[in-house]
Amino acid sequence: MDELESRDVAVSMLVVAGRWNGMDFSEDLHMHQWLHTCVNHGHEVVLHGWTHAFEQKSADSSRSSVFGSFFARGCQEFFNLNEDEAAERLHLGLHTLGIFGFSPSGFIAPGWLMSDEVRSELHEIGLDYTNNHLFITDLVRRQEIFAPVVCQRPESKWSGLIAKATVALARVLMFARLPLRVAIHPKDLADTRLRSAILHIIDLAIAKGYTSRTYEQFIDQSRVSQQDVHEVRQLGGIA
Repeated sequence: MDELESRDVAVSMLVVAGRWNGMDFSEDLHMHQWLHTCVNHGHEVVLHGWTHAFEQKSADSSRSSVFGSFFARGCQEFFNLNEDEAAERLHLGLHTLGIFGFSPSGFIAPGWLMSDEVRSELHEIGLDYTNNHLFITDLVRRQEIFAPVVCQRPESKWSGLIAKATVALARVLMFARLPLRVAIHPKDLADTRLRSAILHIIDLAIAKGYTSRTYEQFIDQSRVSQQDVHEVRQLGGIA
């Protein structure tokens, strides 16, 4: 965060609201304080699931399990949930975060993987946006905005090659002047190659004039821009 703040980068922080990595969020007072400090600095808390862990069901196909394991490494918590199960976890997460003073407007599923039932439930419980690898979804306007994410692959024999590939992909997206999202996982920071690639991509974007926004700010800005276009068209029609 120090590195990002030194670059005036706004961060959407994905928070697991239940038990993760041996710690219950509700018991981690240091984390609560740190997150509040970050929010006061202009960053955003995003709901990122309840446990971040996949629970195998007898009805799950081997194909779906393999798919989820490859893309989310066994963390695809919302990949196979029905509407009621998803709603329970989402409510638990929002309630827990709310107890400690956080009111996220967005949800991002672990591994960006979720069932159709989860997606249909999000706006019903008051969330404004979600996203996946390719799109940011405005749940209020029911609109998808093409905004690819570049992400690393920590603890893999391909990590070095993927780091180079993400820099190349970022250059292509910036050349096309498309929105650019940079995902940072805690494990990325333990690998100097991945950390260097991430910061290099951010520095390139800043040098090319990109403005950093949280997801919430991005959605708000897209709505304002669309409203401006709508008003211009109305004026044009009147004229």
